[in-house]
Amino acid sequence: MKKIMLIMGLLFVAGTTFNMSEINVHASYLNKTTSFGNNLKGASTTEKGQFIYTGRVWFYPARTGVRKGWFKYVRNGRTVKYVTTGYYRKPYKQKKTVKVSATGSCTDSLVSGRKQRTVFHYGFN
Repeated sequence: MKKIMLIMGLLFVAGTTFNMSEINVHASYLNKTTSFGNNLKGASTTEKGQFIYTGRVWFYPARTGVRKGWFKYVRNGRTVKYVTTGYYRKPYKQKKTVKVSATGSCTDSLVSGRKQRTVFHYGFN
């Protein structure tokens, strides 16, 4: 994103005209969503501008037998975000239409010069 802003600034100083809709289309490539699982239980992670990470986990307790879902983001061996859903002691006694989900976000470190990798993990109990 900084590169795009720098290029826009340089073009503005040079007196070059550009179309804002083209910039918006190129900026949309900075958002990446990856999904795991299916419509009954699964997880997804969205990366925005290689800086903001948003995760989500979902399941239907009565249809899958799952009691709890969780996800976490790990960076350099440390957990930076951990989110869980509620615990269902008897999942099959829930209505079939009950969908359980949890969402959370974290941001990357602004420390430059370090190679950091943020990894998404998820699971069900």
